[in-house]
Amino acid sequence: MIFKKLSSTFVFLLLLISCSTTNNDLVGSYVIHKPILPIKLFQQYWYNGLVVGTELELKADSTFVHKNCSVIMQGNWKVKKDSLYFIVIQKKWRIDSLNYSSKWKANLKTMCKDGSYYKIKGEFLKCKYGNSAYEVLEKL
Repeated sequence: MIFKKLSSTFVFLLLLISCSTTNNDLVGSYVIHKPILPIKLFQQYWYNGLVVGTELELKADSTFVHKNCSVIMQGNWKVKKDSLYFIVIQKKWRIDSLNYSSKWKANLKTMCKDGSYYKIKGEFLKCKYGNSAYEVLEKL
């Protein structure tokens, strides 16, 4: 009787562990998800935050590289529940000369703050900016 209870508890725990997302499931490369045709047609009526050239690489050592058309960020990542959080260690403009301008350096400080996160939705990562803007990355 005790063996039966222990074995059923073990099976339950095994199922619970296997159904959860692990950090290893997230490791890999992500790119901006291209919207389907109906969304493309009506995209002009709302701002959806589609940033050209967005790429994200999550590495097994919990570091990341996030690039878009203007900024490159590097740092560490962690998972809490259904969210992927970034701790930004370095950020710079892709156009190197902007990194030496005090005006552009100040502008960079207001962007890409720590605490940025993506909601984990299977093979997709979704980040919301403000009221209606969002960005969806798809795992390659």
